[in-house]
Order: sequence, then structure tokens, then C-alpha cells
Amino acid sequence: MKISKKIAALLLAVLLIASLAACGEDSTQNKMDALVGTWKLNEYFDADNTKSMLEYFGFDDEELEYADLEGVYLVKLLILNEDKSYSMEYDVDASEAALRSYVDGYIGKLYEQKDNLTAIYGDEINECETLEDFQSFYAWLYDYDTYEDYLDAVVDGMSEGMELSDNVSETGVFQIKDNTLEMKVDGESEYEYVDYAINGSQLSIEYSNTTEVYTKA
Repeated sequence: MKISKKIAALLLAVLLIASLAACGEDSTQNKMDALVGTWKLNEYFDADNTKSMLEYFGFDDEELEYADLEGVYLVKLLILNEDKSYSMEYDVDASEAALRSYVDGYIGKLYEQKDNLTAIYGDEINECETLEDFQSFYAWLYDYDTYEDYLDAVVDGMSEGMELSDNVSETGVFQIKDNTLEMKVDGESEYEYVDYAINGSQLSIEYSNTTEVYTKA
């Protein structure tokens, strides 16, 4: 009888251990399922980079006084795959659309301030009675037939300058342990450990110097 009780107790312990292990595996798999997918982030330029970019495309200091130097961003993607590979890249179409919207909005702000910018534009600016007039005038200043042609050229130049077409910036593999996301860049020998949290459709990744908050794409 004592032997039978010992065997029963041993079997119960084995079953308990197996059950706990299965629960642990299920928990890890659930976390993996929640992570896998495409996540997007609006990655904003700092003011100095924005100013340098606008200067490169011909905007004068007087015009830059009315620029939102913290409003330029690219759409960054973090793609986490079921096979535990990952990539970080930029969504080219979405990023170019964001750049176009920024430049178009900036031209609108300049139109609102046109009376303060006659030193740059000359007396011809007084003939611009509407935003559309000013847009056409601005395109003419830079030798473009239409305002859309001007926007196309500026956005294409920005995109080429930032090499968005070569948009895969990082690839590697990842794994998770508890609330830690471990990522290893291809060619590297060690993992980088970062804390992460998922709240609904948002993924927060905490680096040593910043926290990035992605949204499920």
C-alpha cells in the first residue's frame, strides 16, 4: 500500500511538472502570436535635420521662420515573422505621402505670410489672391510648369536623398523571454535585450535612451 501511494504521488508530481511546462509553452506561444505581424511608427526628424533639408531645397531663412521644424516624419515598419526573423524598413509610399503633405502644408503657411515675404518674392507676390495662385507662382519661381510638378520634384529629391528605395535598414532574428524582446542583427553575435509591452494595437519597445511606440498595421 505504501509503495502504491508513493508511485501515485510520483505520478502526480510528474503530471504537475508536465502541466506547468505546457502552461509555460502556451504562455510563450501566446506572447509570440501577439508580437508577430507588421508594426508601424512615425519616425520624426529633429529640427536641425529638417532645417538642413529645407535649406537644401532652396528655402530661405526668412521662409524658415514659418516652418514647423519638428513636423517631418517617415513611416517606419517593424516586421516580426513567425519564423522569428525580423526586418526594419521604411514604408516608401506612406513616407513619400507624409513628405508631400508636409511640403504642401508648408507652402500653405508661406501663403498666409506672403505679405511679410515680399523681399524674397518681389512685387509679383501681390498678384496672388488665392492659395492656388500662390502655389502656381511658387512653381514658376523654380521653373516648374505646375505646382504638382514642383511637389513631385521636391518629394522625389527628398526620397532619393534619404535612399528610401533601398528601404530595408535592418534584418535579424528575435526571441522573447518574459517581457523581454531579444533581437540579434544579421552578422552580429549577440542579442540586444529590450523591454516591450503590448497594449491593444500598440507595441512599446523601451531602449536605453528612448521608447518607441508602434501601431499594428
